[in-house]
Amino acid sequence: MSNRKYTEEQIREWSKEHFPPIDNASDNADMEKHLRNVLIEGSTYFDKYPTAANRTLHKLKPINRYRRYFTNRSKAEYLGFENFHYLCDSGGSKYTNEYQFATLLCDYVSDEVVGKSVKLLKQYGLQVF
Repeated sequence: MSNRKYTEEQIREWSKEHFPPIDNASDNADMEKHLRNVLIEGSTYFDKYPTAANRTLHKLKPINRYRRYFTNRSKAEYLGFENFHYLCDSGGSKYTNEYQFATLLCDYVSDEVVGKSVKLLKQYGLQVF
């Protein structure tokens, strides 16, 4: 029995409803859809609506919005914090920024960020290359 205030499904539905749609003029609309889904599914691991993420997303220009949401956080000193470890411990490693930086977004972030992300993911037995 869970003591969650919100179910995963409630958080998923809220996120789908509130996160902005994909702008098809983006460089890679499929990547945008994937990153939007990463945010939605990653949010379900927590017991609150992702209002801060939603606010940030709405402030970003529509084209490549989701890629920029992630890459704006692509500094080595921002990696490996509490949410990363919580998600990895909870089976949600593929929803971490670090996983996105080491895989899908590796061409959009620095080699330092990719390297640190790979190293952090290895702590959880994840090989991304």
